[in-house]
Amino acid sequence: MEPPDQCEFVKASATGIRGFIHEKEIPRRRIFQDELVKRTFILKSLTDALAINPEKIIEVGSAGCLAVPLAHPEKFVCAYDIDLPIFSNETNYFKDLPSGYYGPLSMKHKRVIDKRLRNYHRIIGDAECFAVAKNSFDLAIVFNEASLFSDSSKEMSGALSQGGYLVHILGVNRQRRGPSYYDGRMYTTHGYWSSLRKQPTPEGLEAIAIPESLKRLEFVPTVVDKKRAYCGAVFDIFRKPRDSSRKSLKNPQANYIKRRRFVRSRGEEPIGGPS
Repeated sequence: MEPPDQCEFVKASATGIRGFIHEKEIPRRRIFQDELVKRTFILKSLTDALAINPEKIIEVGSAGCLAVPLAHPEKFVCAYDIDLPIFSNETNYFKDLPSGYYGPLSMKHKRVIDKRLRNYHRIIGDAECFAVAKNSFDLAIVFNEASLFSDSSKEMSGALSQGGYLVHILGVNRQRRGPSYYDGRMYTTHGYWSSLRKQPTPEGLEAIAIPESLKRLEFVPTVVDKKRAYCGAVFDIFRKPRDSSRKSLKNPQANYIKRRRFVRSRGEEPIGGPS
C-alpha cells in the first residue's frame, strides 16, 4: 500500500479523538482501518528519520494488527502476542472478511490471510519469556503498550541483531497541547493511560536522541467538532551497539599479524602479507 500523507493521518486520528470526547463506540472495522493509516504513517516517518531499511521486523503485543506486514510486503514480519484468539482482529483489515473480535481465529480465515500475506508470521508467547532466537531481528517495535515494554524490554533486546533498534511508540490523542513527553515529566495521552513517563534505557542498549522530525509528530494539530485538538505519536528509541571487539577480525592487517605470530611460534616463515 502507498504510505499515507500527514493529511490522511490527521483525518484517521480525528475519528478516535471524536469517539473519546463523545464516549461513542466506533465500529470495529473503522477502528482498525484508521489504525492502519496511522501506524503506516508513523512507521514510514520512523524509518525515514533513522535512515534505516530493516529486513526483519517484529511487533510485540501486536493484537492482530497488520499495519507492519501490509506496509512492508517485501520484509520478513513477525507478530508476537500471548494467545491465538487475539489474532482474530486480523480480519478487520479485509473488507471481504467478517469483522473480527477477541475469540477463536477461524482456520479458514487464517489460511486466507496467510495466503495474502506471505511475509507475515505469528508467534504465540509471553513477552516476559521472549521465545525468539537471539540476533534475529533488525527492528522490534511496541505500539501503545507501556507496561509491556517496560516489563519485557530486556528480553526483547536479546532478539535484536547488532545495530538493531528497539522502539516504543505511543499514540497521542489530546484536546490540549500540554507539556512534552520528552521533558521527562509525567505525561497524559487520552485514550490509553492517565499518566506515564519516558522509558528507561534497557540493559545492553543505548538510547538514541529523538530526531526533530519525530519530535514534531507529538502535537499534530487537527480540528474535532470545530475545536482544536492534537494527534500524533511519541517515541522511545534504543539501539543495540555493534560489538567493537569483532572489528579486528575483519581487518586484514590484524589477521596477518595474528597469522605471523602463530607461524613464528612454530618456527615457520609467514607466507605473503595482507592484501
